[in-house]
Amino acid sequence: MVADYIAKIEGHGRIDVDFSAGTAQLHIEEGERLFEGIVVGRKYEDVHFITPRICGVCPTAHNMATIRAIESAFGVVPTPEAIALRKAMISAQIVQSHTLHLFFLALPDFLGIDSGTELMKKNPKLLKKILAMKGMCDTILRGIGGREVHPTTTIVGGFTKFPEFHSAEELIDLARRTVPIAEELMEVATKAVGDFAPFHRPTTHLALEDYYGNSKVYTSEPASFDPRDYQENFKENVKMYSSAKYGVRNNKGFLVGALSRRILAGKRNVTGNTFENNIAQGEEIFEFTQEIEKQLALAVSTGLKKGEEKVSFVPREGVGVGAIEAPRGTLYNTLWFDSEGVCTKADIVTPTAQNLTNVEEDANALLAQNRGKDEAELKRLLEMLVRAYDPCITCSVH
Repeated sequence: MVADYIAKIEGHGRIDVDFSAGTAQLHIEEGERLFEGIVVGRKYEDVHFITPRICGVCPTAHNMATIRAIESAFGVVPTPEAIALRKAMISAQIVQSHTLHLFFLALPDFLGIDSGTELMKKNPKLLKKILAMKGMCDTILRGIGGREVHPTTTIVGGFTKFPEFHSAEELIDLARRTVPIAEELMEVATKAVGDFAPFHRPTTHLALEDYYGNSKVYTSEPASFDPRDYQENFKENVKMYSSAKYGVRNNKGFLVGALSRRILAGKRNVTGNTFENNIAQGEEIFEFTQEIEKQLALAVSTGLKKGEEKVSFVPREGVGVGAIEAPRGTLYNTLWFDSEGVCTKADIVTPTAQNLTNVEEDANALLAQNRGKDEAELKRLLEMLVRAYDPCITCSVH
């Protein structure tokens, strides 16, 4: 039995293993946080400031998914420049999160060090570049959203204010100058993980065609569905040993996140090796850094005029779904409102909750395919496997 909590993941989770039987269970042991109940009874303009508190790692993703759900319910379509700025923020959130996870949590397993902070001694030049990447993302999020964590300028219909034109130009230049660093970090991740493949197991991949959510959810089956129909296409199961729910599709686990996005976009081959999620995250660091520059340039080209930050609308009774690609995979929000714009019901499905069944199935496959190895080595591989998913435990128990 692996009784200790798994180190270097966000939150408290552990794997219970019966080594004689070769079986594993993933236990999530964070307290339930009940955000879906917290937002009920709140006016729409409060809801998108509450849901980001689900997570300090990916608050921008929660903010955006909630805003898009509210706009769907009220029939609101923001201006092109507002959408471009939002896409730049989502891209910066993905790059920021991947950078922190890869170099401080996951890659130490492959680089022969205990933690990312050891890079200060072993490779200070690399650490400097990692911090530069994190700093770029912080500057982008602060410049558009008001601050690095929990944005303040994002509202239903657009923004409270746009960045000043010269500031936006400076953000474009910053992103452009960081692209070569992003490429180098991608290469470090690719080389570090390499052909590491202690097991192979086929699974179903799900991802939005467009990370902002104006698209279908594609799968590797092949099949696709409208994100508004997510409740009909996968379920969340309750397990006695977990405070989180476990996503299942056709009674099996499925995978969301960087690897699924890359595979469904035709940018990676299907190998059945979940450890390649670390490589995919490195590739997305490079890709989304370029996307930041692209979306900022688009926003500037369409104009950032005062008075056009927000479109007008009238709250109405209805239900809306917002789906975007968060760092760890597709995030869904469904919100119901009365005629006064008060939230009456909410459903939030996070990427980590969707992935949990797949983590267990991968863990059992890893044990089956590595019979004969000692328990210490199996424990090491299982912990690395969970870290490869980049799980956000607090999101899973929202």
